[in-house]
This record gives sequence, structure tokens and C-alpha cells, in this order.
Amino acid sequence: MGGTPAGRTSHTRAYDRRVIERRRTRYERYVKRAVDIVGSAVLLILTTPVMLAIAAGVRVTMGPPVLFRQVRLTRGGRTFTMYKFRSMLLESAVPDDVAGTSSFHAAEDSLRHTAFGRFIRRYALDELPQLWNVLKGEMSLVGPRPELPEVAAAFGLVGHP
Repeated sequence: MGGTPAGRTSHTRAYDRRVIERRRTRYERYVKRAVDIVGSAVLLILTTPVMLAIAAGVRVTMGPPVLFRQVRLTRGGRTFTMYKFRSMLLESAVPDDVAGTSSFHAAEDSLRHTAFGRFIRRYALDELPQLWNVLKGEMSLVGPRPELPEVAAAFGLVGHP
């Protein structure tokens, strides 16, 4: 007749009511960090020629600076500087850009977008410098994306694990 046997609870019903987050053991944390260090170091070495080409492309199409720096929050709520390749013109370069601007993101039809910038964003190549953040221990290869402090404050996530 379906249902669960007497005396037992359905696992799905138990998990529907609450989310159980298990803390990682010390061993799991060390293994994850080791994988982050080795993985980011290997990827940095392998992608150096690509990153040099992207840096040259950004410099030629958009001018300096090549890197975009943004303050983000770690899982524990500490701030750090996250690095990306610039994929848009600086705000000062396009003062009349009012196409769908928001306080957190530029709209797809924004005048600040360039063809080269759209290309590197489409293939997530603008995020390759974040491998430095992973190597430094500020981010992980696998895990949640670090949030902007303004977004975290707006949604009450400051100090959220």
C-alpha cells in the first residue's frame, strides 16, 4: 500500500523538514585544501599562455587596467579581493550608460560591454585569475561563489556559514 513500515520514518520526509549540514572532518578539510593547492597550481601553469593572451586582448581593446578587483566575502564573513579579467569598459569611459543598470550588475545591453569582453565571459575565461585566490586559500575550486558584501547585507547573509 505504499508508505513506510511501522516504526520507521521516510528519509525524504525527514530531509524535507530540515537540511542537515555535516561539518567536514579535519582530514577532509586538509584533503580539500591540498586538492585546491595542487589543482590551482597546475591550472595556473597550464593556462598561463591563455591568460597572457587574454591580458593582451583586454589591454588592446579596453586599455588599462587589465584586472578587475572586487571585494568579496569568505564563507566565514572575512573580506578579500577577488581578481578577474576586465570584460567591460570602465564606467568613466561611457558616462551616458543608463541601459538597465542596477546596483549590482550591468545589463546585457549595456554600452560598457565590448565584443572581446563578451567572448571571454561567454567561455568564463575572465575568471581564470581567480585561480590565484584559490591558491591563496581565499576561495576553493569547488564550493559556493563568494558573495558581494552589499548583497550579503541585503539578504542578511553576513556571518552566514
